[in-house]
Amino acid sequence: MGFESNNNCMSNWFEFASYCYYFQTANDGVGKIWEHSYLNCLEKGGNLLSIDDEKENAFILNILKNHSMNKENYWIGLTDRWYNSWFLWSDNTYSQYIHTKFNGLFYDIKLERCVRISKLYWEIKNCKSLNGFICKSKKATNNKCTEGWTTYKKHCYFIRSLKEFFGYNWYESFSSCQSKGGNLLSIENQEENRFIQNSLIKDNGDYWIGLNKLWNNRRFVWSDNTYTQFFNWIGSQPDNVDGIENCVEMNSNGWGDKECNTLNGFICKVKRGNLDYVNHKDKIILTQGFLFATLKVLKKEYTISFNLKPMAYSKGLKSVFQIISSKNSQGYSKKTLAVSFHEDGSGRLVINAAVSGNSKYSVDTDRLILGQWSSIKIYQWLFCSKYFFSVDINGVNIHQVENSLTADFNDIQVYVSNLWNDAHNGSIFDFLIINGKANILSSVVLRVYLCIGELIAFQTY
Repeated sequence: MGFESNNNCMSNWFEFASYCYYFQTANDGVGKIWEHSYLNCLEKGGNLLSIDDEKENAFILNILKNHSMNKENYWIGLTDRWYNSWFLWSDNTYSQYIHTKFNGLFYDIKLERCVRISKLYWEIKNCKSLNGFICKSKKATNNKCTEGWTTYKKHCYFIRSLKEFFGYNWYESFSSCQSKGGNLLSIENQEENRFIQNSLIKDNGDYWIGLNKLWNNRRFVWSDNTYTQFFNWIGSQPDNVDGIENCVEMNSNGWGDKECNTLNGFICKVKRGNLDYVNHKDKIILTQGFLFATLKVLKKEYTISFNLKPMAYSKGLKSVFQIISSKNSQGYSKKTLAVSFHEDGSGRLVINAAVSGNSKYSVDTDRLILGQWSSIKIYQWLFCSKYFFSVDINGVNIHQVENSLTADFNDIQVYVSNLWNDAHNGSIFDFLIINGKANILSSVVLRVYLCIGELIAFQTY
């Protein structure tokens, strides 16, 4: 599951793992003593913040940095007010995690019994002092849909109109939906059909749906194997003009069969909770140990892209992001893919990936310009029965090699940046991790792949 603000949490709360977090600043004289902060969190259905591990602490620090709250101090649930000199969390969480920078831990002053945090350290303070506070609450279980998707009953729906792009044929639309963790739309009944036509479709365009007879020329079936007897054909449809109309499009009036290479919009559908990709548009300040997202699987064919702005270079390896798999195959290292700045301080990126059995395969780039955004794209795509690992910088391909030993990587953790190296002084935005081809065209480069026997020819325009 990716990091989203207000995804499965209430408005003004932030989501991480299985919890929601509320940040109240002390601006404008609205700071509270520890007890009032504690009661306020209880009224909100949660408790003052408890921190289980370094990952959760990194998430909290990242919110403070990214949302202009880095000059404030905040009460958390750690206190000895119930058991003198014995610190416990107010929500009764049992945790032995303590921040490495904990000021005043051994102070023997009776009034200093509550803990506040800032972006730099934890600190024991008088519980009567005024501070902001952070609440933590268990996340609601009703899985909402991620940004860009529409919720209806037990499913999420994604629609892409011809007003937004030049269109896909049926096969490209099917692949795009699968890369998002779903499938082309299937419709089970009239109620769902009315929702699609009246609430989802906003124009007069045509959209590919999953109904087709590509693999069964006698009758139409849904691409997600849904069994249904509901159909909504327009007039004389399906008419199978010239015997080649094997795919189905729909619009606000109904359904019709169409030749599968026609360029249309498309509609995807997935069960709520099954979306499995990262698509974060906002800026992220790189923070050591920040667990940004989790994915069920990173498949053999994938696309990763983001924009990166470096602000300063210094010697020592500086992490941008790291993908780690807790379960993998082919004997690869758990450190599946990483992007860092070179330890020599030159400003060159080093991209490490698992390629052809070598878990330490690396690609070096040229120096990135300080203070400017650079576009980074790392992808492994299937062409002519072979997988190719590639890297593009600012729309230009700088590296491409066949990967002769590919593997799916399961139980993925995405860190921005990793736990064991310093984070680079910079930020990223428009961060995408998706299985399959993301169909992102470089601004000036269009590469055509031609398969001739075992030879692959590349033509660049």
